[in-house]
This record gives sequence, C-alpha cells and structure tokens, in this order.
Amino acid sequence: MNSHRSDKIPDWEKIDPSEWNAYQKRAAETNGWDTPGNRESAKGFIASSLGVVALHQEKYFAATGLLLYGRLKDLKDGKRSDETGTKSPKGEGVDAGIDKALMAMILPVLYEKGIVNEYELAALIAQHGGSAILTGIAKINDKEMHPSKPGKISTGLEWGAIGIGVVGKGFKKLGFSMTADIFETVEKITMTAGLGLGAVATVGYARDAFGLNDSVEQQPIESMTIDLVPEIAQ
Repeated sequence: MNSHRSDKIPDWEKIDPSEWNAYQKRAAETNGWDTPGNRESAKGFIASSLGVVALHQEKYFAATGLLLYGRLKDLKDGKRSDETGTKSPKGEGVDAGIDKALMAMILPVLYEKGIVNEYELAALIAQHGGSAILTGIAKINDKEMHPSKPGKISTGLEWGAIGIGVVGKGFKKLGFSMTADIFETVEKITMTAGLGLGAVATVGYARDAFGLNDSVEQQPIESMTIDLVPEIAQ
C-alpha cells in the first residue's frame, strides 16, 4: 500500500542530485511526469480504454483480457515507483486520476449491457464521485489525503466484480445460461462487498479532507495512568 503513497516531497528531492539514478534524473527533468510508475499507469489506461471499447462492441472475452491487463498495470505502477525512487505527489495523483477516469468511462457501458443494475450504478457514482470531490476539498483545506487500504481493496473488489460480470455476459452470449447465472451471482456478491468497503473508505477520506483526524492525538501513557497505589495504601 505504501507503494502508492507519497508525501509532499518527491523521492528524488530528498537526496543530493549527485546520487540520483537515471530514473530520478529523468523525473526531475520532466517535473515528475516521465517516471516508470507513470509509464505503467499510461499503459494500463490505454489497455483498459481499449477494453471499454471491446465491451461496447460486446466482445466480452477480449474486453476481459484488456481490462485485466490494464488493472494489473495499475498494481504495478506503485511498485515500479518504489523500486526506482520516483514516488511523488504527481505520480499518486496520476494513479488516482486514471482510476476515476476509467470508472467514469466504463460505468455507462456496464449499465447499458446490463452488467450492473441501477442501484450498483448509483452506489459506484456516489463512491467514486464523492472521493473525487473530497480530494478537491482536501486540497482547498491543505490536508493530505492518500489512498487507504480499504479504498484500494474496495476498488479491487469492484473491478473484480466488473470482470466477473463481463465474463458472465460472454458465456450468456455463447448460450451457456447456467454458467452465466453463476457468474452473475458471484458478481453481485463481490460488488456488494466492494461497495460496503468503499463506504468505509469514503468516511475515512472525508475525515482526512476536513481535518477531523488532526484532532485525534495520542495522549501520553503517563497522562492516562490512574495512580491507584496511594489509594490502596490508604
């Protein structure tokens, strides 16, 4: 999870330029745009976008393969940034922005093809749209908001549900109705789990955006200790 998270200072600015590796030099030259992580993100975005096109054309198995490849690239981008010392706020923003853009692109097609129903559609729009709004609020309030573990897991579950649903549609198109029904059931269970965890993540993002977590400071153990010894002695 830390591979996707960066503080306000890019990795390469934390060390002397004489110690930069080739990736860090390139990142510095391009103001953080050309990094191994962002390249992986770009590959994933292109593949997933082609997957959305294939889905619209009802080429369900091709769409599944392209979407899977794209989502795997999404997992790899943070790892590559971590390995090459090129994590930065810009890279984290690119990763999150691509996630939101792809969800916005695919949701209308999923609904059109009957892969998600109106309730799932509304919940996904609320979750991902709300997250985007909270990101803007966090910037206005000068608060840090990073992808959380529940947020990443929920997104993974939701994309997994989407993939399962697309495969189910492929089997239904081939005439395997019973198999398609099984996939549809699994899709609903997985999507429900993802949306539930997504709600938890959204609450956490809201607390970050409005600075509510800033007021929760850990008190020193000494200040919370009740001295019972004098009472016992009495």
